[in-house]
Amino acid sequence: MIVVQPPIRASRKVTMADSTQQQTSGGRKIPPVINPTVDVGEELKYLIGETGAVHDSMGAFRIKVYHTRMFPWDEVFKTLLYRDFQVFVTRHKADIFIEAKS
Repeated sequence: MIVVQPPIRASRKVTMADSTQQQTSGGRKIPPVINPTVDVGEELKYLIGETGAVHDSMGAFRIKVYHTRMFPWDEVFKTLLYRDFQVFVTRHKADIFIEAKS
């Protein structure tokens, strides 16, 4: 006996505006890349604030995460990945680091 189930329907419509704009912790909406010429290091320092530290050298970034619950993981990953960085998450003892190479 073959049982045919009806297709699963989403409970909420997803629009193009939902997929192209993200909500940040400050309540403002940002498209994936506002200005591709902006300094990525400065943007990361602004996004991370007191929840981590950004160290940059020769176009690569090493970000130390101080507060894992408050850290803006999604915004940091989007900022790096939309600019074609290779992103690695590593752990050294109890510390978590995000390493990004261009």
